[in-house]
Amino acid sequence: PHQVIDLSRTVGKTRWEMAGPGTLDDPAWQAHMAALMAREEFRDFEYWFVDRHGDRRRVRVSGRPVFDETGTFKGYRGVGADVTAQRIAEERLRESETLLRSVIENSPNMTAIRDLDGRVVLANRAFAGLFGHTPEGVVGQGFDDLFPPEKAAEFRESHGRIVQNDALTVDEQVIPTLSGELTVLALRYPIHGPDGKVALVGMTSTDISDRKAMETDLLEAKARAEIANRAKSSFLARMSHELRTPLNAILGFGQLMQRQSDGPIGSPAYAAYVDDIVSSGQRLLAMVNDLIEMSRIDAGQMNLRYGAVSVATAAKAEVEAAAAAAGEKGVAILNGARQDLPHAWADPRALQSILAKLLSNAIKFSPPDSEISLVGGVDEKGHARLRVRDHGIGIPTEKLDAVTEPFTQLDDTDSRIRTGAGLGLTIVKRYVDLHGGALRLDSPNGAGLLVEITLPPSEQAA
Repeated sequence: PHQVIDLSRTVGKTRWEMAGPGTLDDPAWQAHMAALMAREEFRDFEYWFVDRHGDRRRVRVSGRPVFDETGTFKGYRGVGADVTAQRIAEERLRESETLLRSVIENSPNMTAIRDLDGRVVLANRAFAGLFGHTPEGVVGQGFDDLFPPEKAAEFRESHGRIVQNDALTVDEQVIPTLSGELTVLALRYPIHGPDGKVALVGMTSTDISDRKAMETDLLEAKARAEIANRAKSSFLARMSHELRTPLNAILGFGQLMQRQSDGPIGSPAYAAYVDDIVSSGQRLLAMVNDLIEMSRIDAGQMNLRYGAVSVATAAKAEVEAAAAAAGEKGVAILNGARQDLPHAWADPRALQSILAKLLSNAIKFSPPDSEISLVGGVDEKGHARLRVRDHGIGIPTEKLDAVTEPFTQLDDTDSRIRTGAGLGLTIVKRYVDLHGGALRLDSPNGAGLLVEITLPPSEQAA
């Protein structure tokens, strides 16, 4: 359908009538009408009006008065141009600029925009305040105006790289300010002109001084803890001779008395005392050996020598070695390790210690008349895999991860039945990690414990 045009909106109307109510109160219109009344020339006068279609338009007009031969005013001759689109675009641009400035100004981050020479063309309060300026006062300032020479040269170089490479950068920087140095995470980015070339460089920085101070404190604390731990481990590792020598003497003389090598003991009670001395000494020596072994591992003093080791042979030897202790408790040990197990790339003494501690741990927690099994096989990667299973008290699921931590005891009461420092599985875990293997624990329904170790195959397999 055709639009109905209401000619009454324009025909016979003056410009000020078309401009709408209140026009005559506008100083610009008052000055224009004064020029018209004085029959003066006017140029580039702009105003809004509603056209015959009912649309709001912006026009720019210029006019020159026309007189006849007698000097009588006949009217104005002039031209007009529709500048609606241009003015709307300018209005929207101003709104965008106002919005952008509001966002930048109220941002807690430090924001600045520089020209290609590095001079500030726009900055917010957070940035300007670092240097004791207002946002207006920092405009026009270059790197040399705001920073010491060394920092100014550093920032000028990074500014030049952004212009040259046309790419943003993100890095940590230390900025000297009136109140001291500030560590910031600085984002710099190129801003392109109408021709697509870099025209400006923007910078937004976030203050991370508190975070960096916290990181520094944590690193220092970690370094102190590592130094203390190494000192402790080195001390315990060096104490091997001092700790073992008196224990060996106690055990040696206790065992001589136990065997009554130099004649019978006068009182039967003394024989029981001697048995206690030997038993206690053996337990204490085992604990000292575990402490020293773990400390030497942590101190890096084990000097492991890797080579091709027969896992099947090692398993058989340790099962035979543990048989006597198991028999005293009435526990059976079954060796189910396959004889064709692949060789492992391992230290023989470390593998011996791993198996001995797993079996000793299983015996300790197994009830009489129960069974311990050592089963060997191969996983899907061709690695040797050993599993030691007992039917003892088991470990609650929520504590499985904790038992490989040093000195962890499941029973932490004062009347613990089983003795030990809680280092067996910790040492096993340390050794397995040193070999690049894996350790897995499982306690089905909290009854019994399954320990699985996997060792990488030998690089020189026999």
